[in-house]
Amino acid sequence: MACFGGEGNVAERAAVLQHPVNGAVRDVCLCSGMGGNMHCRLCRSKTIRTAQYALDAYGERVSKEQNNRARPPSFFGGNSLTAFRLLFWGGHMFHGAITALVTPFRNGVIDEEAFRAHIEWQLEQGIHALLPCGTTGESATMTHEEHENAIRICIEQVKGRVPVLAGAGSNNTAEAIRLTAFAKKAGADAALLISPYYNKPTQEGIFRHFKAVNDAVAMPLFVYNVPGRTGSNILPATMARLFRELEHVIGVKEATGNLVQVSNMLEQCGPDFLLFSGDDFTLLPSLSLGACGVISVTSNIAPAKMAALCEAWEKGDAALARRLHFELEPLNRAMFVESNPIPVKTSLSLMGRMTDEFRLPLCNMAPAAQDALRAELARAGLL
Repeated sequence: MACFGGEGNVAERAAVLQHPVNGAVRDVCLCSGMGGNMHCRLCRSKTIRTAQYALDAYGERVSKEQNNRARPPSFFGGNSLTAFRLLFWGGHMFHGAITALVTPFRNGVIDEEAFRAHIEWQLEQGIHALLPCGTTGESATMTHEEHENAIRICIEQVKGRVPVLAGAGSNNTAEAIRLTAFAKKAGADAALLISPYYNKPTQEGIFRHFKAVNDAVAMPLFVYNVPGRTGSNILPATMARLFRELEHVIGVKEATGNLVQVSNMLEQCGPDFLLFSGDDFTLLPSLSLGACGVISVTSNIAPAKMAALCEAWEKGDAALARRLHFELEPLNRAMFVESNPIPVKTSLSLMGRMTDEFRLPLCNMAPAAQDALRAELARAGLL
Protein backbone atom coordinates (compact mmCIF):
# COMPACT_ATOMS: atom_id res chain seq x y z
CA MET A 1 0.00 0.00 0.00
CA ALA A 2 1.40 3.38 -0.95
CA CYS A 3 0.40 7.02 -0.88
CA PHE A 4 2.33 9.20 -3.29
CA GLY A 5 0.95 12.47 -1.99
CA GLY A 6 2.08 15.36 -4.15
CA GLU A 7 5.58 14.04 -4.77
CA GLY A 8 6.70 14.24 -8.38
CA ASN A 9 4.65 15.02 -11.44
CA VAL A 10 1.77 12.91 -12.65
CA ALA A 11 3.82 10.79 -15.05
CA GLU A 12 6.50 10.12 -12.42
CA ARG A 13 3.94 8.92 -9.90
CA ALA A 14 2.34 6.73 -12.54
CA ALA A 15 5.72 5.23 -13.39
CA VAL A 16 6.44 3.94 -9.91
CA LEU A 17 3.13 2.16 -9.45
CA GLN A 18 3.36 -1.59 -9.04
CA HIS A 19 1.05 -3.63 -11.23
CA PRO A 20 -1.88 -4.49 -8.92
CA VAL A 21 -3.46 -7.90 -8.43
CA ASN A 22 -6.36 -8.49 -10.82
CA GLY A 23 -6.02 -4.97 -12.16
CA ALA A 24 -7.16 -3.40 -8.88
CA VAL A 25 -5.55 -0.16 -7.76
CA ARG A 26 -7.30 0.27 -4.45
CA ASP A 27 -4.02 0.24 -2.51
CA VAL A 28 -2.58 3.21 -4.38
CA CYS A 29 -3.19 6.83 -3.53
CA LEU A 30 -2.35 9.48 -6.12
CA CYS A 31 -3.22 12.61 -4.17
CA SER A 32 -2.00 15.46 -6.29
CA GLY A 33 -2.46 18.44 -4.04
CA MET A 34 -4.58 19.94 -6.82
CA GLY A 35 -7.65 20.48 -4.68
CA GLY A 36 -10.99 19.01 -5.64
CA ASN A 37 -13.86 17.71 -3.56
CA MET A 38 -13.10 14.02 -3.11
CA HIS A 39 -11.26 12.28 -0.30
CA CYS A 40 -8.32 9.94 -0.69
CA ARG A 41 -9.25 6.66 0.99
CA LEU A 42 -5.67 6.02 2.13
CA CYS A 43 -4.28 9.30 3.42
CA ARG A 44 -7.78 10.74 4.09
CA SER A 45 -6.76 14.07 2.55
CA LYS A 46 -9.21 16.02 0.46
CA THR A 47 -6.81 16.38 -2.44
CA ILE A 48 -7.52 13.48 -4.74
CA ARG A 49 -7.44 14.55 -8.34
CA THR A 50 -10.75 15.34 -9.97
CA ALA A 51 -12.03 13.08 -12.71
CA GLN A 52 -11.47 15.64 -15.47
CA TYR A 53 -7.98 16.40 -14.23
CA ALA A 54 -7.18 12.70 -14.30
CA LEU A 55 -8.51 12.40 -17.82
CA ASP A 56 -6.23 15.19 -18.97
CA ALA A 57 -3.17 14.16 -16.97
CA TYR A 58 -3.18 10.44 -17.67
CA GLY A 59 -3.73 10.95 -21.37
CA GLU A 60 0.01 11.54 -21.63
CA ARG A 61 2.19 8.49 -22.20
CA VAL A 62 4.77 7.80 -19.52
CA SER A 63 8.21 8.35 -21.04
CA LYS A 64 10.70 5.52 -21.58
CA GLU A 65 13.07 7.12 -19.09
CA GLN A 66 10.42 7.08 -16.36
CA ASN A 67 9.41 3.60 -17.42
CA ASN A 68 12.89 2.38 -16.50
CA ARG A 69 12.14 2.99 -12.81
CA ALA A 70 9.30 0.51 -12.77
CA ARG A 71 6.89 -0.65 -15.40
CA PRO A 72 3.52 1.05 -14.95
CA PRO A 73 0.25 -0.80 -15.36
CA SER A 74 -0.83 -1.21 -18.96
CA PHE A 75 -3.72 1.18 -18.52
CA PHE A 76 -1.33 4.12 -18.16
CA GLY A 77 0.00 3.55 -21.68
CA GLY A 78 -1.63 6.60 -23.24
CA ASN A 79 -5.23 5.39 -22.97
CA SER A 80 -6.76 8.31 -21.12
CA LEU A 81 -10.27 6.86 -21.26
CA THR A 82 -9.18 3.67 -19.51
CA ALA A 83 -7.21 5.56 -16.87
CA PHE A 84 -10.23 7.78 -16.37
CA ARG A 85 -12.43 4.74 -15.83
CA LEU A 86 -10.17 2.76 -13.54
CA LEU A 87 -8.77 5.37 -11.23
CA PHE A 88 -10.78 8.49 -10.91
CA TRP A 89 -14.44 7.87 -11.49
CA GLY A 90 -15.60 9.23 -8.16
CA GLY A 91 -12.16 8.90 -6.60
CA HIS A 92 -12.69 5.25 -5.66
CA MET A 93 -11.86 1.87 -7.06
CA PHE A 94 -14.63 -0.70 -6.83
CA HIS A 95 -13.42 -4.11 -5.73
CA GLY A 96 -14.15 -6.96 -3.37
CA ALA A 97 -17.38 -7.45 -1.45
CA ILE A 98 -20.22 -5.00 -2.10
CA THR A 99 -23.38 -5.54 -0.07
CA ALA A 100 -26.69 -5.19 -1.89
CA LEU A 101 -28.38 -3.61 1.10
CA VAL A 102 -31.69 -4.76 2.55
CA THR A 103 -34.08 -1.86 3.17
CA PRO A 104 -35.76 -2.10 6.59
CA PHE A 105 -39.39 -1.03 6.87
CA ARG A 106 -41.45 -0.26 9.95
CA ASN A 107 -45.17 0.51 9.84
CA GLY A 108 -45.09 0.92 6.08
CA VAL A 109 -42.18 3.37 5.80
CA ILE A 110 -38.38 3.10 5.64
CA ASP A 111 -36.97 2.53 9.12
CA GLU A 112 -34.18 5.11 8.91
CA GLU A 113 -32.70 4.28 12.30
CA ALA A 114 -32.42 0.57 11.48
CA PHE A 115 -31.09 1.34 7.98
CA ARG A 116 -28.34 3.59 9.32
CA ALA A 117 -27.43 1.02 11.97
CA HIS A 118 -27.23 -1.72 9.34
CA ILE A 119 -24.97 0.43 7.15
CA GLU A 120 -22.72 1.25 10.11
CA TRP A 121 -22.43 -2.42 11.06
CA GLN A 122 -21.46 -3.26 7.48
CA LEU A 123 -18.67 -0.68 7.64
CA GLU A 124 -17.47 -1.94 11.01
CA GLN A 125 -17.31 -5.46 9.57
CA GLY A 126 -15.00 -4.36 6.77
CA ILE A 127 -17.25 -4.36 3.71
CA HIS A 128 -15.66 -2.78 0.63
CA ALA A 129 -18.64 -0.89 -0.83
CA LEU A 130 -22.41 -0.60 -0.47
CA LEU A 131 -25.36 -0.73 -2.86
CA PRO A 132 -28.67 0.84 -1.79
CA CYS A 133 -31.85 0.37 -3.83
CA GLY A 134 -31.02 -2.83 -5.63
CA THR A 135 -33.27 -5.86 -5.96
CA THR A 136 -32.40 -6.90 -2.40
CA GLY A 137 -33.46 -3.44 -1.20
CA GLU A 138 -37.00 -3.92 -2.57
CA SER A 139 -36.59 -0.98 -4.91
CA ALA A 140 -39.39 -2.32 -7.12
CA THR A 141 -41.98 -1.37 -4.48
CA MET A 142 -40.48 1.97 -3.44
CA THR A 143 -41.85 5.30 -4.55
CA HIS A 144 -39.40 7.62 -6.30
CA GLU A 145 -39.24 9.72 -3.15
CA GLU A 146 -38.39 6.68 -1.03
CA HIS A 147 -35.82 5.49 -3.56
CA GLU A 148 -34.04 8.82 -3.45
CA ASN A 149 -34.28 8.99 0.34
CA ALA A 150 -32.69 5.55 0.73
CA ILE A 151 -29.77 6.59 -1.47
CA ARG A 152 -29.39 9.85 0.44
CA ILE A 153 -29.40 8.07 3.81
CA CYS A 154 -26.76 5.61 2.66
CA ILE A 155 -24.44 8.29 1.30
CA GLU A 156 -24.86 10.38 4.45
CA GLN A 157 -24.13 7.45 6.74
CA VAL A 158 -21.13 6.19 4.77
CA LYS A 159 -19.45 9.62 4.84
CA GLY A 160 -17.01 8.66 2.10
CA ARG A 161 -15.54 5.68 3.96
CA VAL A 162 -16.33 3.26 1.14
CA PRO A 163 -17.78 3.76 -2.34
CA VAL A 164 -21.56 3.85 -2.75
CA LEU A 165 -23.02 2.25 -5.86
CA ALA A 166 -26.60 3.49 -6.18
CA GLY A 167 -29.32 1.41 -7.77
CA ALA A 168 -30.87 3.53 -10.51
CA GLY A 169 -32.33 1.18 -13.10
CA SER A 170 -35.74 0.98 -14.70
CA ASN A 171 -37.35 -0.61 -17.73
CA ASN A 172 -38.41 2.91 -18.68
CA THR A 173 -35.34 4.59 -20.17
CA ALA A 174 -36.49 8.10 -19.26
CA GLU A 175 -37.03 7.01 -15.66
CA ALA A 176 -33.60 5.36 -15.56
CA ILE A 177 -32.06 8.65 -16.69
CA ARG A 178 -33.90 10.55 -13.96
CA LEU A 179 -32.87 8.11 -11.24
CA THR A 180 -29.26 8.12 -12.43
CA ALA A 181 -29.17 11.90 -12.49
CA PHE A 182 -30.39 11.91 -8.90
CA ALA A 183 -27.70 9.39 -7.90
CA LYS A 184 -25.05 11.67 -9.33
CA LYS A 185 -26.50 14.76 -7.64
CA ALA A 186 -26.69 12.92 -4.31
CA GLY A 187 -23.00 12.06 -4.46
CA ALA A 188 -23.01 8.36 -5.34
CA ASP A 189 -19.72 7.04 -6.71
CA ALA A 190 -21.45 5.09 -9.47
CA ALA A 191 -24.89 3.88 -10.55
CA LEU A 192 -26.10 0.33 -11.16
CA LEU A 193 -28.68 -0.03 -13.92
CA ILE A 194 -30.63 -3.19 -14.50
CA SER A 195 -31.26 -4.29 -18.07
CA PRO A 196 -34.87 -3.40 -18.98
CA TYR A 197 -37.28 -5.98 -17.60
CA TYR A 198 -40.70 -7.05 -18.89
CA ASN A 199 -40.21 -5.16 -22.20
CA LYS A 200 -37.84 -7.93 -23.43
CA PRO A 201 -35.83 -5.66 -25.75
CA THR A 202 -33.51 -6.97 -28.43
CA GLN A 203 -29.74 -6.70 -27.97
CA GLU A 204 -29.88 -3.49 -30.02
CA GLY A 205 -32.64 -2.14 -27.78
CA ILE A 206 -30.57 -2.97 -24.70
CA PHE A 207 -27.60 -1.11 -26.19
CA ARG A 208 -29.70 1.96 -27.02
CA HIS A 209 -31.19 2.00 -23.51
CA PHE A 210 -27.76 2.19 -21.88
CA LYS A 211 -26.50 4.62 -24.52
CA ALA A 212 -29.32 7.01 -23.67
CA VAL A 213 -28.38 6.94 -19.99
CA ASN A 214 -24.66 7.21 -20.82
CA ASP A 215 -25.27 10.25 -23.01
CA ALA A 216 -27.54 11.96 -20.48
CA VAL A 217 -25.60 11.51 -17.22
CA ALA A 218 -21.81 11.71 -16.91
CA MET A 219 -21.08 9.31 -14.08
CA PRO A 220 -19.68 5.77 -13.88
CA LEU A 221 -22.25 3.15 -14.79
CA PHE A 222 -22.44 -0.55 -13.99
CA VAL A 223 -24.79 -2.70 -16.06
CA TYR A 224 -26.85 -5.27 -14.15
CA ASN A 225 -27.47 -8.48 -16.06
CA VAL A 226 -29.97 -10.77 -14.32
CA PRO A 227 -31.99 -12.73 -16.91
CA GLY A 228 -33.97 -14.56 -14.22
CA ARG A 229 -35.67 -11.26 -13.36
CA THR A 230 -35.56 -9.37 -16.67
CA GLY A 231 -36.50 -12.07 -19.18
CA SER A 232 -33.55 -11.17 -21.41
CA ASN A 233 -29.83 -11.86 -21.30
CA ILE A 234 -27.14 -9.32 -22.19
CA LEU A 235 -24.84 -11.35 -24.41
CA PRO A 236 -21.05 -11.01 -24.09
CA ALA A 237 -20.81 -9.35 -27.51
CA THR A 238 -23.36 -6.72 -26.45
CA MET A 239 -21.55 -6.14 -23.16
CA ALA A 240 -18.28 -5.69 -25.03
CA ARG A 241 -19.97 -3.15 -27.31
CA LEU A 242 -21.37 -1.27 -24.31
CA PHE A 243 -17.93 -1.12 -22.71
CA ARG A 244 -16.15 -0.22 -25.94
CA GLU A 245 -18.53 2.46 -27.23
CA LEU A 246 -20.00 4.06 -24.08
CA GLU A 247 -17.48 6.07 -22.12
CA HIS A 248 -19.29 5.90 -18.77
CA VAL A 249 -19.93 2.15 -18.72
CA ILE A 250 -17.16 0.64 -16.60
CA GLY A 251 -18.44 -2.82 -15.64
CA VAL A 252 -21.23 -5.25 -14.93
CA LYS A 253 -22.99 -7.08 -12.16
CA GLU A 254 -23.21 -10.45 -13.90
CA ALA A 255 -25.89 -12.52 -12.17
CA THR A 256 -26.45 -15.41 -14.55
CA GLY A 257 -24.31 -17.79 -12.49
CA ASN A 258 -23.11 -19.07 -15.88
CA LEU A 259 -19.34 -19.36 -15.73
CA VAL A 260 -19.07 -19.87 -19.49
CA GLN A 261 -20.78 -16.50 -19.98
CA VAL A 262 -18.55 -14.91 -17.31
CA SER A 263 -15.48 -16.21 -19.12
CA ASN A 264 -16.71 -15.09 -22.53
CA MET A 265 -17.62 -11.66 -21.19
CA LEU A 266 -14.22 -11.12 -19.62
CA GLU A 267 -12.49 -12.41 -22.74
CA GLN A 268 -14.41 -10.06 -25.04
CA CYS A 269 -14.37 -7.01 -22.79
CA GLY A 270 -10.70 -7.20 -21.86
CA PRO A 271 -8.71 -6.84 -18.63
CA ASP A 272 -9.86 -3.29 -17.85
CA PHE A 273 -13.51 -4.35 -17.57
CA LEU A 274 -14.88 -4.51 -14.00
CA LEU A 275 -16.97 -7.65 -13.67
CA PHE A 276 -18.66 -8.36 -10.34
CA SER A 277 -20.39 -11.62 -9.68
CA GLY A 278 -24.05 -11.07 -8.94
CA ASP A 279 -24.30 -14.66 -7.78
CA ASP A 280 -22.89 -15.48 -4.34
CA PHE A 281 -22.54 -19.17 -5.20
CA THR A 282 -20.05 -18.61 -8.02
CA LEU A 283 -17.97 -15.80 -6.52
CA LEU A 284 -14.77 -17.81 -6.14
CA PRO A 285 -14.73 -19.35 -9.62
CA SER A 286 -15.61 -15.93 -11.05
CA LEU A 287 -12.62 -14.42 -9.23
CA SER A 288 -10.42 -17.11 -10.73
CA LEU A 289 -11.52 -15.96 -14.19
CA GLY A 290 -10.75 -12.31 -13.46
CA ALA A 291 -13.80 -10.89 -11.69
CA CYS A 292 -13.21 -7.96 -9.31
CA GLY A 293 -15.53 -9.17 -6.57
CA VAL A 294 -19.19 -9.70 -5.76
CA ILE A 295 -22.36 -7.69 -5.28
CA SER A 296 -23.70 -9.87 -2.55
CA VAL A 297 -26.93 -10.79 -0.78
CA THR A 298 -25.25 -13.00 1.83
CA SER A 299 -22.91 -10.20 2.95
CA ASN A 300 -25.93 -8.52 4.56
CA ILE A 301 -25.58 -11.12 7.33
CA ALA A 302 -21.91 -12.17 6.93
CA PRO A 303 -20.04 -9.09 5.68
CA ALA A 304 -16.71 -9.86 7.34
CA LYS A 305 -16.48 -13.36 5.91
CA MET A 306 -17.47 -12.29 2.41
CA ALA A 307 -14.94 -9.46 2.50
CA ALA A 308 -12.30 -11.87 3.83
CA LEU A 309 -12.88 -14.25 0.92
CA CYS A 310 -12.31 -11.47 -1.59
CA GLU A 311 -9.26 -10.18 0.26
CA ALA A 312 -7.75 -13.66 0.48
CA TRP A 313 -8.04 -14.04 -3.27
CA GLU A 314 -6.57 -10.58 -3.91
CA LYS A 315 -3.59 -11.49 -1.72
CA GLY A 316 -3.04 -14.77 -3.56
CA ASP A 317 -4.17 -17.02 -0.70
CA ALA A 318 -6.28 -19.43 -2.75
CA ALA A 319 -6.45 -21.99 0.05
CA LEU A 320 -8.04 -19.51 2.47
CA ALA A 321 -10.40 -18.22 -0.23
CA ARG A 322 -11.47 -21.80 -0.97
CA ARG A 323 -12.08 -22.54 2.71
CA LEU A 324 -14.20 -19.40 3.11
CA HIS A 325 -16.09 -20.25 -0.07
CA PHE A 326 -17.18 -23.60 1.31
CA GLU A 327 -17.98 -22.10 4.71
CA LEU A 328 -20.30 -19.58 3.04
CA GLU A 329 -22.06 -21.96 0.65
CA PRO A 330 -24.65 -23.23 3.18
CA LEU A 331 -25.54 -19.62 4.01
CA ASN A 332 -25.72 -18.79 0.31
CA ARG A 333 -28.19 -21.64 -0.20
CA ALA A 334 -30.24 -20.51 2.78
CA MET A 335 -30.55 -17.00 1.32
CA PHE A 336 -32.41 -18.37 -1.68
CA VAL A 337 -34.77 -20.98 -0.24
CA GLU A 338 -37.47 -18.43 -1.05
CA SER A 339 -37.37 -15.38 -3.29
CA ASN A 340 -34.71 -12.81 -2.43
CA PRO A 341 -34.87 -10.72 -0.22
CA ILE A 342 -37.30 -12.72 1.92
CA PRO A 343 -34.70 -15.05 3.54
CA VAL A 344 -32.02 -12.40 4.06
CA LYS A 345 -34.42 -9.86 5.62
CA THR A 346 -35.89 -12.62 7.78
CA SER A 347 -32.34 -13.53 8.85
CA LEU A 348 -31.62 -9.94 9.86
CA SER A 349 -34.87 -9.92 11.83
CA LEU A 350 -33.87 -13.12 13.63
CA MET A 351 -30.50 -11.49 14.34
CA GLY A 352 -32.31 -8.53 15.94
CA ARG A 353 -31.21 -5.98 13.36
CA MET A 354 -34.54 -4.99 11.80
CA THR A 355 -38.15 -6.08 11.41
CA ASP A 356 -39.17 -8.67 8.84
CA GLU A 357 -41.68 -6.29 7.28
CA PHE A 358 -42.13 -6.69 3.53
CA ARG A 359 -44.18 -4.96 0.88
CA LEU A 360 -46.60 -6.98 -1.18
CA PRO A 361 -46.33 -8.97 -3.32
CA LEU A 362 -43.46 -10.15 -1.09
CA CYS A 363 -44.63 -11.68 2.16
CA ASN A 364 -43.27 -13.30 5.29
CA MET A 365 -41.42 -16.59 5.07
CA ALA A 366 -43.29 -19.88 5.40
CA PRO A 367 -42.91 -21.31 8.95
CA ALA A 368 -41.14 -24.51 7.86
CA ALA A 369 -38.66 -22.57 5.74
CA GLN A 370 -38.08 -20.13 8.60
CA ASP A 371 -37.30 -22.99 10.96
CA ALA A 372 -34.70 -24.32 8.51
CA LEU A 373 -33.27 -20.83 8.11
CA ARG A 374 -33.00 -20.36 11.87
CA ALA A 375 -31.13 -23.66 12.16
CA GLU A 376 -28.63 -22.60 9.49
CA LEU A 377 -28.06 -19.21 11.10
CA ALA A 378 -27.43 -20.93 14.43
CA ARG A 379 -25.01 -23.36 12.80
CA ALA A 380 -23.13 -20.41 11.29
CA GLY A 381 -22.93 -18.69 14.69
CA LEU A 382 -25.11 -15.76 13.68
CA LEU A 383 -27.74 -16.22 16.39
